Amino acid sequence: MNVKMKASGIDRIIRRLDKAERRLDEQVKQFAERLGSVGIRYMQVGFANAIYDGTNDVTIDNMVWMTDTTLRLTARGQSVAYIEFGTGTFYVGGANEHPKAEQFGAIRGSRGQQKGLNPPWVYFGNPGSRGIDTGNGFVLTFGNPANRVMYNSAKEMRLRIEEVAKEVFRI
Repeated sequence: MNVKMKASGIDRIIRRLDKAERRLDEQVKQFAERLGSVGIRYMQVGFANAIYDGTNDVTIDNMVWMTDTTLRLTARGQSVAYIEFGTGTFYVGGANEHPKAEQFGAIRGSRGQQKGLNPPWVYFGNPGSRGIDTGNGFVLTFGNPANRVMYNSAKEMRLRIEEVAKEVFRI
């Protein structure tokens, strides 16, 4: 089979392909931003409502582009790891555990002065959501369950991939 093409026809096809490529690049960015927004919202609610004995100083950064197709979502604050992975040995097992705690070296009771190895323990500071103020600024705590905010945010984003892709790519 022989097909004859004129240069003007080839130029037109190239222009259409270039336009389609630019549109696809825009959609990929929109897709990442939409999923990132899901994660940010989930993080904001999760950290704001976390069960945590202590001062919840978590702030959520805006999304940051790492590459043309990769966004970074960041939570900052001294309490992030304690809220994410939990503290102490009282809340161990089942829903109180974090599936990635060992991978990140978040071993219960191993941080700071290792007071969390002995439930309950006392610290000086803010009682947070469930700590018991014993007077003179000391707080009695049994520790905290793993709130898994970042883990659950990523999970929610994965669950929404198909829905967001259908909306963005109109499929």
